[in-house]
Amino acid sequence: MKLNLKSIVFMAFMIVATSLNAQDHKHEIRIGGGLGIDPHLQNVRNRFVDTNNLEESGFCGINGMQATGFIEYFNHINKHWAIGGSIGISEASGGGARFKREYADAISELGDQFFRFLTTDFDFHSTSQYLMPAVKYSWISRNHFCLYSKAALGIMHYKQDITCDKLPSPQRHENGIRFTYQFSPVGFEFGGERIRGFFELGYGKQGVYNAGILFYLNKQKR
Repeated sequence: MKLNLKSIVFMAFMIVATSLNAQDHKHEIRIGGGLGIDPHLQNVRNRFVDTNNLEESGFCGINGMQATGFIEYFNHINKHWAIGGSIGISEASGGGARFKREYADAISELGDQFFRFLTTDFDFHSTSQYLMPAVKYSWISRNHFCLYSKAALGIMHYKQDITCDKLPSPQRHENGIRFTYQFSPVGFEFGGERIRGFFELGYGKQGVYNAGILFYLNKQKR
């Protein structure tokens, strides 16, 4: 009886061990950066321009450009799904506004047209730190390539300043906490089985273009 019981326990252990090995569980750590637009800073700028009767400026009309750096962790619970989180910092800035022509310094009409998008009276700047739980779905996963989508939702602490060197003038300062998100419908991984590069296209706190390097830990082969 004892021998039979030991045999059953041993067989059960082998079945569980084989099942775990077949699921190919692994941990994933990512280090990356992104470029895009800060949606909150852009909305604040638009309202500020309208409220204070200003006109847009800045190089090529681009405002609120954001750069971010982040570290992510994912736990792959099966072949397709992984859950984890992202922690990072970001900074965004852009001129974005100036006093209208009748209130600006007297310059020639030709010069005004030429320098309109190169000069600014107001400086818009924002820094933030964020923490977001995230989920990742792998559509195609191979030893050296993966096609996936990623979504994250969390909170951020931010500081935002709108300043002007022409005093007295309207200014604004914020320091608070807000919800933030990232949705990357298309992501690629490429490289080895344990170390890969990645590239994502998306929208949100991490930017429109994301890239970096990732490491697979405790990977079990099928």
